[in-house]
Amino acid sequence: MSQRETLRGIALVGASTVVWGMGGMFTRLLPFDVWTIIFWRGVFATGFVGAYAYWRFGASLRAKINNAGRTGVIVCLCLLVSITSFPAAFQFTSVAKAFMILSALPFVTAAIAWAWLREVPSLLTVLASCVAALGFF
Repeated sequence: MSQRETLRGIALVGASTVVWGMGGMFTRLLPFDVWTIIFWRGVFATGFVGAYAYWRFGASLRAKINNAGRTGVIVCLCLLVSITSFPAAFQFTSVAKAFMILSALPFVTAAIAWAWLREVPSLLTVLASCVAALGFF
């Protein structure tokens, strides 16, 4: 990987962090109740993801969905919970608290991978998890 590609990747991650971080602020500024926000978020997400999926897979999209199986259902249920919980978290607590919890996501993922897949986390991951856990107290 070239240095230019590395810098481009860093710039994209930095920009996405800023945009993602502003999502909580904009959600708090909306003058609607939580369920209205969740509904419209779902409508637009379905439209954009559906358009991308159709562009990507074309006529074979229906077969891809049908072949998703049990794993696809589990993934959809997890997405349902996260998509519903994300704006609700910003409406019921501060943006800073919601993002503090969200920032622990990689460490929770490592714990689930350890418990479910028996994937041993690296020492650095364990140390970072402990530091992140200190932020909650």
